[in-house]
Formats: sequence, C-alpha cells, structure tokens
Amino acid sequence: MNLLRRNPLVILLGLIVLIPATSVVRADIQLHSNGFAGETVRMSKAFACMRAGGRQQNPDLRVSDFPLGTSHLTIIMEYRTNKHAKKAKGVNWNVFNIEVADDSFRLNAGAKPSGLIGRNSKNKKIGYSGVCPPSGTKRYYRMAVFALKAEASVKVLGSGSKAYTVDEFQNQFSDIILGKDMLESYFSY
Repeated sequence: MNLLRRNPLVILLGLIVLIPATSVVRADIQLHSNGFAGETVRMSKAFACMRAGGRQQNPDLRVSDFPLGTSHLTIIMEYRTNKHAKKAKGVNWNVFNIEVADDSFRLNAGAKPSGLIGRNSKNKKIGYSGVCPPSGTKRYYRMAVFALKAEASVKVLGSGSKAYTVDEFQNQFSDIILGKDMLESYFSY
C-alpha cells in the first residue's frame, strides 16, 4: 500500500489494466473497386443515375484479408456534399449480413449481392441508388466494408427501418465489427 501512495505511475498503470477494452475497428480487411479509383479520380459514370447519363449500377468490389473470425460482411456507400464534411448527407447503398465462407468476396458491377439489402436515403427504396449530384455539383462518395463476427440485427422493411451511414453502423454495431476498410471517390457531371 505504501508503494501505491508514493508512486502515482503504479496507480495509473493499475487503472489502465482495469479499464475494459473497447471495440477498436482494425483495417486488416482490404476493399478494392475499379469504380472507386481514389478520392482525386472521378467515379465511373456507369454507377450514376440515368439523369447523369449513368446505368444505375452498383460498383464492383473485391474484399480480401478478412480478420480471423469473420462470418459476415456489410457494405455501405454514402455521400457528402463536401470532401471534409463531418456527416454523410445520404446513403446510396446498404447491404448487410453477406455470409462469407473463405477469405475473399467478389461482386461484379451491377450484380445483386447476397445478404440483406437495405434502403437508400434518396428514394427510400430497397437497393442501390445511383450517384446523382445536381448538374455542375461535385459530391464525394465513401464505400465501406465491415467484417463482422456475427449478423447485424438491422431492420430494412417497415417502420423503424433506416438507411445506415458508415458512422451510424459503426457506432451501433461496434461489438461485432472485426475490421473495416473504406474507399473514397467523387462524381460530377
């Protein structure tokens, strides 16, 4: 006891050991997409809405290097009106609980993924909503993939259903998230 009174460092180290570990999202998982070539490269027009001359098809993606214990993936694509905006303005795509059996997942552009397909925030419909900023305006898009150790309890139909942003999903399901990776791009026409 005298040692504790004389050495504040011992007390601090003891407290650190007692603090419960919080869920830390690691980036061990790897997300790749030809449609998201980087935050300084314009996204492919194929992923845009018809009004912007696009084909309204979701981007391709490849996911690899899952953290140990990954059983499901969740994909979220959101947009911001400003590259440095703190909050997303809308959600283009939510796909939850994609079951995975090995250490990789691939989805071709325009293909419908397995899993629970959620709402987008543009027209509140189920499924992908093409990128569609007002003409002459640049919007910034983020696509995130989460590696999960269990299914996420989300509601996609009826009252109480919602389009999850990246931050909302991460905050609500931090206890089952094993890893996350994210790509950024922009679109304008």
